[in-house]
Amino acid sequence: MLFFITLIAVSTLVGFALLSARVKAFWARVRQGFTILRDRRRYFRQVYLVQFYGWLCRAAGFWFLLEAFHIGGSVRNVLLVFGVNAVATIVPFTPGGAGVQQALLVKVFSGEATGATVAAYSVGQQVATAVTSFCLGLASVIFIFRFRSFKEVIRAGRADEEREKAGRGGLASSDPAAPRARG
Repeated sequence: MLFFITLIAVSTLVGFALLSARVKAFWARVRQGFTILRDRRRYFRQVYLVQFYGWLCRAAGFWFLLEAFHIGGSVRNVLLVFGVNAVATIVPFTPGGAGVQQALLVKVFSGEATGATVAAYSVGQQVATAVTSFCLGLASVIFIFRFRSFKEVIRAGRADEEREKAGRGGLASSDPAAPRARG
């Protein structure tokens, strides 16, 4: 019994030591993330304006989709869609709130359009958003990292792993398959 208690105590101390290092690293990354808040002008330019532009693009997309499905594009309806999207994201029953979002939108727009029309709008909106996000993300990866194929991505990942294993994780690579920084 004494051996068992000692083993538990030592395991607890080792676990605490390992976790404390990870917790310190985590909080260091959190502090790094909040660094931009110290420079208000930089925050406004690089965070606020970009986020605001993104919200405007989403609102315009919602407006045009509401008009396309004859539900009626208005500021009220766009804000309702934003609210439903937020609630559907909070309720994690399905990926992306699929199903939850359709049910909520059918209820919210019950007086303005038929349930089938609203459900079709909601599915169309989710598909359009997913396809647009995928295409923009892929274009960004190609533009920023200049990868032309998935083979290049895999080669660059393996090269990074090799450098990290060799202890040279931060050094620049002469490997042509490695991601090239834009200059």
